[in-house]
Amino acid sequence: MSKEDFTQVSEQIEALLEISSRRAGQESGFVKRRSKVNAAVFVKTLVLGLLEKGDASLSELAGVAKRLGVRISASGLAQRMNEAGADLLRRLVVEQIQSREAQGVSRRGILQNFSAVNIVDSSQMSLSARCQSAFAGSGGSASSASAKLQVSYEYLRGDFNAIEVESGRAPDQHSRLPTAFACANSLTLMDLGYFSQASLVAIAQAAAFFLTRLPTQVNLYWKADDATKADVVSYLDAQPADSGELSVFLGAAARLRIRLVFRRRPPEIVARERRRAIRNAQKKKRSVSAAHLKGLAWQVCITNLPAALYTPDQIFLLYSVRWQIELLFKLWKSYAGLNLCRAQRPERFLCLLYAHLLGLLLFHSLVAPYRCFECAELSLPKAFRYFQRCLPRLIRASARAWAKVPNILAHFITTLFPYAAKSSRKKRPSTRQRLALEGL
Repeated sequence: MSKEDFTQVSEQIEALLEISSRRAGQESGFVKRRSKVNAAVFVKTLVLGLLEKGDASLSELAGVAKRLGVRISASGLAQRMNEAGADLLRRLVVEQIQSREAQGVSRRGILQNFSAVNIVDSSQMSLSARCQSAFAGSGGSASSASAKLQVSYEYLRGDFNAIEVESGRAPDQHSRLPTAFACANSLTLMDLGYFSQASLVAIAQAAAFFLTRLPTQVNLYWKADDATKADVVSYLDAQPADSGELSVFLGAAARLRIRLVFRRRPPEIVARERRRAIRNAQKKKRSVSAAHLKGLAWQVCITNLPAALYTPDQIFLLYSVRWQIELLFKLWKSYAGLNLCRAQRPERFLCLLYAHLLGLLLFHSLVAPYRCFECAELSLPKAFRYFQRCLPRLIRASARAWAKVPNILAHFITTLFPYAAKSSRKKRPSTRQRLALEGL
């Protein structure tokens, strides 16, 4: 990037944290009278303060406000973390997602056939029991109050289609995200929790592709007009091959033609998965069927990707890309402190959550174009730790008309490698390495 590029990026961040914050402050009702802690100061204090330290206390955040040139007590800051403050920050998160640009696109081989690779998944956070009225937990042995993030991540660009906050009790199966961003030649990757025949049909009707695992209880048929369900597991057990694919029809009503791609699991993996299934059933005081335990001997995925372009081995490799969103959640929780959002009131929790998310979106927008160089692959945890080291300078610069921010961003980006590069992994190559080895 040139000096002009860094200046442009700085201006975009300034526009979000300063201009958009003030506008959203008016629209959300956060600004009711003139105050030294205006919407921009409030947003910068929380966003930059939580980026610098994920578990920052109110006193520490008040210290950030002081570095921004505004004195406010911890209790005064807490009073502003109300419903209007949460709505202000939510509006900015939505604006940042919607303002994404098609940059940092990484397409090789068969990846170039996709207009987008959308990975859909969710992550839960346990909350104080006092938040139960707004964020009911899933019950049982889980927390009585929890929040769930529903996320659609676009892998090719390294940015986000949507981030939605809901009660931990809300089922993934009812999420709109698997179908919301399905467009011609896009690929949607999702796990079992999102399995819905209606969603798969909708994706196919949008001239898009899906790739997901297959629940054992789903009805499959050998022919579109068969009345009897296909016993796929017994069929697989009778085959000498350890991997391959079948053409079947999904659903008693939908009869959607799909490819069923399979491979035999190693015995140790089968034993582990069966123990886990029995343990989970016991926790819920249920029994696990023999058919389900039998089916765990196989890894099975279903897709509508054309067989002429994608082999079974390539299908499983493409599905492994779904793990990238799990790594994002790990970054957010273990490194950025998103799971440390502790609050006794729902509105304060939402203020902290949206401030965390806004800061993380800014970080991802900075590093997305540099996720992979010819010589190295970027480690997001290392890059984030390195970015945190720049935060004190960034906070001081943002308090002084942003004049030095482009230089700070330039220093951060130009020194990412080798300080934030992934270590070489020959025995266990990363997903990008495996894609490159396969010519993808």
